[in-house]
Amino acid sequence: MLKKLGYALLTLFIIAFTGFIVARYLPAYKMPYLLTIILIALHYYVWTAVKPYIIKRSKTLQFFLKIAFWLPVILLFVGGLGLFLQPLESWPPFLRIYFIGIIFTFIVSLILPVVFVFIADILRFFEAIHLFFSSKKKRKAKNAITRKKFLVNSGLALGGVVLGSMGFGMLHGSYHF
Repeated sequence: MLKKLGYALLTLFIIAFTGFIVARYLPAYKMPYLLTIILIALHYYVWTAVKPYIIKRSKTLQFFLKIAFWLPVILLFVGGLGLFLQPLESWPPFLRIYFIGIIFTFIVSLILPVVFVFIADILRFFEAIHLFFSSKKKRKAKNAITRKKFLVNSGLALGGVVLGSMGFGMLHGSYHF
C-alpha cells in the first residue's frame, strides 16, 4: 500500500513538474499537454477495469495484452515528440492522416468504457453506503453476473467494437475512417 502511494505521489510530482516546464517555456503546448494527461488518466481508469481479466491469462499472453492495451498511449507520446520536433503541416500526408486517425480512434474508443465503468463505480459506491447502514448482509449467487460487472463488460466490449471497426476502416483503405 505504501509502495503504491509512493508511486502515485511520484507520478503527480512528475506531472506537475513537467506541466510547470511546459507552461513556463512552451506555452503553445499547454493545452495538448493537459489533454494528453487527461487521456492517460482516463486510459488508466479503464485499465483498472481491464486488469483483472488480463492477470488471469498466461504470462506471455499477459505481456502482449498489456502492450496492446498501452500501445495507443505509446503512439500518443511518440507522435507528441514528433510534433515537438516538426509541425504537423510538414508531415507527409500518410503519417498526418494516420496519426490524427489513431488519436481520434483512441479517444472515441475510450469514451464508452469510461462511461460504463464510471456508472458501475457509482452503483458500487451507493451499494457500499447501503450495506454500511443496513443490518442485513446481501448474499450473492455463485455464478450470477452482477449489474456492475455487466456494465463494465458492456463498456469494454463496446469500446473494443469501436476500436476494431475504426481500426479496420483505417487499415482497409486510406481515408476510410
